[in-house]
Amino acid sequence: MFKCLQWNCRGFSSKIREFSNWICNFDICCLQETWLKPNIITALAGYIVFRNDLKNVNDIYEGNGGGTAIICKSD
Repeated sequence: MFKCLQWNCRGFSSKIREFSNWICNFDICCLQETWLKPNIITALAGYIVFRNDLKNVNDIYEGNGGGTAIICKSD
């Protein structure tokens, strides 16, 4: 069975440790409001990460948020 997760994480870098504990339960994860910047590394063993980072880092501070990611099991 194919399992998919959709999560509005409101800041992925501060929750990556928590996320890595339960990602193994899903084949694909679609994340919104990641708030990631291009210099933040999000490698996860056994997964391919596709990201669309914030275009303007100030968006977070202005209440706009943003950023998405799709994380797919690689095997």
